Amino acid sequence: MGRLFVANKFGQRVAQTTLNPNGIFLVSDTWTVPSNVNTIWLTACAAGSGGAGGNSTPGGGGGGGANGASLYERELTVTPNSLLTITLGTPGLGGAVNTIGGLGTNTVISGFPNFPPFTIYAANVAATAGLAVNGGTGGGFTTPVNALAGGAGGVGSNGSQGALLTSPAATQIGDWIIASGSGGGALNFKGGICFNAGNLSRYLYAINIGAAGGAAGGGGGIGGANWYGYGAFGGVNGLPGANATAYGTGGGGGSGNSAGGNGGNAMAIIRY
Repeated sequence: MGRLFVANKFGQRVAQTTLNPNGIFLVSDTWTVPSNVNTIWLTACAAGSGGAGGNSTPGGGGGGGANGASLYERELTVTPNSLLTITLGTPGLGGAVNTIGGLGTNTVISGFPNFPPFTIYAANVAATAGLAVNGGTGGGFTTPVNALAGGAGGVGSNGSQGALLTSPAATQIGDWIIASGSGGGALNFKGGICFNAGNLSRYLYAINIGAAGGAAGGGGGIGGANWYGYGAFGGVNGLPGANATAYGTGGGGGSGNSAGGNGGNAMAIIRY
């Protein structure tokens, strides 16, 4: 499931419920704020989107799915004894052959008496399927988060890498991260690499090797990564894209005549 974080200067206790007894919300639930608590720190993500399918010719690989926006230890003001509702997003399914990837959905924390619900947004641009010769485009975002296009599909070439956007630099507590999927490769070419994390590698996972293509299809694009782990790898030379295993990450695009992989599950951790 990738990396999670332990409490340090933040709240030393974590919210637990009967449905989520281990301090991490993996199913939607409610939680009552203790009587002496006015501040919580939220680590959470929306659900990841699925990778697109490859072309049936066989041809180009499908694009990788985008991640769901994720954040780490965002400080939020709460009212003692209020009831918070944690609604987790649903992952997008990988696209069948010649089909776009499914979109994940938002994670929403509601029940703040003096504030609107806090929404962590999923991607709203689906990864596209591979074409007869060229690769499909990776999934991405428009508003309300920020515009972040997926990597372009390869046109007689490797797919383009996915992109990364943070607020403001993904090195400060409370920042969020979005990452688009990389593009699928044209027939006989590799899918695009994941974004280059550079100095952000303390927190982020990057994959700098694209999925190989061949006569059985272009390589699938890689899913968007985040704080918690790698995006799923694209299908190689006629194989399906991998399902995402890290929370909120994108599914891999399928290679020729193969399906894309599913996006990663949403989750939330509340410290107080």
